[in-house]
Parts: sequence; structure tokens; C-alpha cells
Amino acid sequence: MAVLLLDSTIWLAARDRKDSAHRACVDAVATEQHDLAALDLTLYETANVAAAKWHDYQQAREIGEKILGAVGDRLIRITDELHHQSVQIAEQYSLTMYDAAYAAASQSHGFTLVSLDADLLTPGLAIGPDDVTASA
Repeated sequence: MAVLLLDSTIWLAARDRKDSAHRACVDAVATEQHDLAALDLTLYETANVAAAKWHDYQQAREIGEKILGAVGDRLIRITDELHHQSVQIAEQYSLTMYDAAYAAASQSHGFTLVSLDADLLTPGLAIGPDDVTASA
């Protein structure tokens, strides 16, 4: 079974009914054809949006619980090696370190990165949520 590394854009759009990618992201999060993984960074990114942008601390807690429940022991921690790989990828693709961390984690673990972020989609570092549901 393939493992999907879902970035924060997927988890957030799955919670935001107004997001144009909401349905595809809900399907990606709920997939039974794939195991899921996340970066520890994802917990902070999603909580930050829910708390600071949506002003919804309950949502911040619930998204974190959903992520942890869905990924189990596939919560990837940032290590020295992963940080080093992230810097290299950030430089190569002119990415933020956040985006590069997702790309590095997916590459080092052999996971498929799923994102809505054009900076990851355009160079082919990630697939969109529609590609998950279409390939299932």
C-alpha cells in the first residue's frame, strides 16, 4: 500500500468547506487505498491557521487530533539529515524551507507528497488531491 504524505494545505482544505478543493481533500484524508503520513511541522502549520486566521482554537485541537489519529507512527520528525536535505531542495527549487521539508521527507521515505501548493506541484514534487482519488 502506497503512503501519502499530506501537507498542511490538504488537511486545512479538508476542514474548510469554502475551499474549492474541499471535496478532493476530504477524499484524500479519508482514503482507504493508501496509508497516510505527516510531518510534525504539519501539526503547527494547521493549528496556526485554525487559531490565528480562523480564530478557532477548537478546530486547531481537532485538526491535530485528526492528523495524529490518521498517521499513527508515520509522523515524521525533522532530523539533522532531513533538515540538510530540505536546505538542498529549497536551494534547487527556490522553495521555502517549509515546502522543501515536505519534499525532502517524501523523497527520503519514498512517500507520495500530496499538496495544493503550486510551488510543489509545478516542479512535480507533489501531486494534487484529485490525482489521489483518480488513481485509487
